[in-house]
Amino acid sequence: MEWKDVPIDAIYSSDKVRAYETAKAIASGASDPPKEVIQRGWLTEKDHGPKAAKYRLEGNDDAAYYARTGIWCDPYSGSSSDDSAGQIRFFVPEGGESEHDAAHRAQAEILSLLLKHGVPLTEEDKVTEWDNVVEVEYQWDDYNKEWKADLGLNDTGKIPHVMIVSHNLFLTELYESLCYWNSSEHVQTGTEYKNTGWCVG
Repeated sequence: MEWKDVPIDAIYSSDKVRAYETAKAIASGASDPPKEVIQRGWLTEKDHGPKAAKYRLEGNDDAAYYARTGIWCDPYSGSSSDDSAGQIRFFVPEGGESEHDAAHRAQAEILSLLLKHGVPLTEEDKVTEWDNVVEVEYQWDDYNKEWKADLGLNDTGKIPHVMIVSHNLFLTELYESLCYWNSSEHVQTGTEYKNTGWCVG
C-alpha cells in the first residue's frame, strides 16, 4: 500500500492472458494510471518447447524436466555453481529457447524501454535510498523541461516509473541481467519450478 500513490507512467505486459489481466488490475488500482496496458510478445515466459509443455500437462514432471533441460537430475537442488546448471542454461529444448536466449530477449526489452522512457542524469541529480529502493529526483534545467513532455514524464519531475508484468522465469532472467549488466559473469538465482506454474498457452 505504501506504493499506491506512486505515479505509473507506463505498464507493459506479456501477451498471455494471466499477465495482461494482472496488469489491468494494477492499472485500475493506481492513483494516476497510464491510459493503457501495452502488451508485448517479447515479455512472455521462457519457451520450454511443445514436448515439455505436453509432459507437464500430463503430470509427467520427470519427462518434462528432461525435455526442457536435457538431463534427468535436478541441479537446482544443490549449488547454483553446479556444472549441470551451466549445461541447462545453454540447452535449447526442441521447439523452445534456452535460458541464455530468454536473457537476451530480456536485455533487448530493457534497452527498448530505456530508449523510450529513459532520461539522462546530471551531476546535480539527487539520489535517496530507503528500504533498498533508490529514487532519483531530477533538478530539471531548461533543456530538460523542453523534452520532459515528449518523454511522457510524470508531473513530479522524477524519473518515469515503468512497470513490467511478466512471468517467473523471464523476470528472473531480466533481474539477473540488470544485476550483472556490465559483467561477463552470470549468477543464477534459485527457482523452484513446481511452485511457479508454466505458461503453455
